[in-house]
Amino acid sequence: MNPVAILPDHRISYIDHLAPLCDLLQCPLLCTDPYIEALIQSYYPNIPTILAQPTDFVLDSALQEFDLFIYPDFYRRYPFGFQFAEFASSHQARSIYCLHGQSDKQFNTYWIEQAADEDLILIYGPKIQRLTEEKNLKHRLKKVIVGGNYRAQYYKKHKTFFDQKIEPWLFDKQERTTILYAPTWVMPERISERRQDDSSILSVYSYVLRDLPEHFQLLVKLHPYFVKEFPDQVVQLKKMAAACNRIQFIDDCPLIYPLLQQVDVYLGDYSSIGYDFLFFDRPLIFLPTTHHVPLHDCGVVIEKQEVPRLYTIIQKHLSEDQKPFRERRKRIYLDAFGEEKPWNFLKRELST
Repeated sequence: MNPVAILPDHRISYIDHLAPLCDLLQCPLLCTDPYIEALIQSYYPNIPTILAQPTDFVLDSALQEFDLFIYPDFYRRYPFGFQFAEFASSHQARSIYCLHGQSDKQFNTYWIEQAADEDLILIYGPKIQRLTEEKNLKHRLKKVIVGGNYRAQYYKKHKTFFDQKIEPWLFDKQERTTILYAPTWVMPERISERRQDDSSILSVYSYVLRDLPEHFQLLVKLHPYFVKEFPDQVVQLKKMAAACNRIQFIDDCPLIYPLLQQVDVYLGDYSSIGYDFLFFDRPLIFLPTTHHVPLHDCGVVIEKQEVPRLYTIIQKHLSEDQKPFRERRKRIYLDAFGEEKPWNFLKRELST
């Protein structure tokens, strides 16, 4: 077995999902962007990198020596070009699809069906395993490995180093309550936002960024797709926050668990980072959405008319008894990730 992990384009958020598997299988991470390669070398110096330049989206020449491709999207899907790698190689290559987050996509959304084309699918825990059964995919998937929260295990393994790497993004005054605002990308019911004016798109963001109370400090991690699709609005958001030294935007930092370790409160909607935050058993606040997910049971969901009172609601929640929420957070975490698996167990499963 000669594996390689593949980062198909400028998707910084995928690095944090591939790096633990590269560490586990002692394999390189192939990317196509020099800037991405530099990020990997800085934040994950123990992971060897390969910088390859695709020709017409095809990376056959760079992949011929490998026989196992680890991929955070679907290996055979156009346009990334890996569909020709088996033909160009002198041997049969296998694929591992690893989820790039704890998805809460709707039952009628076509996504996990594509995993039926992969040789192996690596999932976190019972939640996604149940989805494959509900979608009647169990008999179609070639091999499913339930790996648990291997990303959290990887963080714990290198905690001292990662905690040091995240320090430049943090505030000097740690006595304030630190909130991480990490909204997700648009879901189907929000696609209409793309046809609305800038003020509509920015409305909720502006409530988060303005009038931040003195005892709070805010880290903002925008979804990479939002940054890509709405660059002008991102510029406006940063201008809006520029006057406040207690608001920090986190750009081009692939680390997730080291960042969450420094956070007191998660603020979002239904992003998979909210599931990651359950690992730390701390309060979660959710902004208005019509897309209800199990994660919302772990915290307080703010109604649309309550958004102007956002920080008052957060403060009230922090003063409340957290025991009922802790019980829910533990239950939802175990459903999402299951019990922790031995590090060597995952390596053995992926290697056979």
